[in-house]
Amino acid sequence: MTQSTQTTAPCVAVLNAQSFASSRDDGASLILQTRLFLTDANNHQITHLVFVSSAMVYGAWENNTVPLTEDAPVRPDPEFGMVCAFAVAESLVEDWRRAVSGRSTTILRPVPIVTRGATSSLVAALAQAAGSEMSLSLPAAQFMHSSDLDSAIEMCREKCPDGVFNVSPDGAISGERLRKLAARPLQLRLPHFAVGWVDGIRWRAERGPIPPGLRSYSRFSWVVSNDRLKQLGWIPQVTNEEAYVEGTEGSFFGGLSAKRRQEIGLIASVMVVVGAVAVLWRLLRHLSRHKNIG
Repeated sequence: MTQSTQTTAPCVAVLNAQSFASSRDDGASLILQTRLFLTDANNHQITHLVFVSSAMVYGAWENNTVPLTEDAPVRPDPEFGMVCAFAVAESLVEDWRRAVSGRSTTILRPVPIVTRGATSSLVAALAQAAGSEMSLSLPAAQFMHSSDLDSAIEMCREKCPDGVFNVSPDGAISGERLRKLAARPLQLRLPHFAVGWVDGIRWRAERGPIPPGLRSYSRFSWVVSNDRLKQLGWIPQVTNEEAYVEGTEGSFFGGLSAKRRQEIGLIASVMVVVGAVAVLWRLLRHLSRHKNIG
């Protein structure tokens, strides 16, 4: 997917900010590229922009409506720098529209994008977070194939609709189904009070895929409605589950059934917990003996 392109019609330009999205980026590059793009649009007297943002700008909160429409407030998790950068970039695009009479913008908010053979770090982090959640219930989730995003961009490039539009397949993957699909062997599920601490240590050591602020997206719903874009004539071709499977397949355990992967993961988790309890028990015994001797 290109970072930015200009159509044959000189009045329309497209910036796909998803090209700059990375779970390890604080978003500074995305904001910089957006500013440069808007400056270039001014120089070329562009009158309509298509800006590809992210549905993650809605944030994942316990009181979110299901599904979220384009009228929902923008409130990303303040700890998640990349998603906050998408919200800032949207504001810059809106400022550009208001600066000159006659300008218009299309802001697309796609759910996480997957591409065969090129799984993004963001999708990988979301899958890891879902697979390691200890909660009995996971929220439904959405994933979209890059080909569907491309078709949405092309349609908006031609029709130039003014406003915000969610981009997602129809429906969502249920939490129960997502847990089966996301199950990974040798993955320990920890209680909520310990998860953030472990994630933070692994992230700072550059050995963990889950950045600060992302955990909320695996715990609360942020499913979006695609009705507004479909009313323009857009039709998604790939389902949520098809996109998710294609974007996360290819590991050594990819050929195992979801049930089998889940069983292996559960056994591994139990073994780790038992080992931790044994170490703690030995430590307590050692301290008790030392105290008695003293």
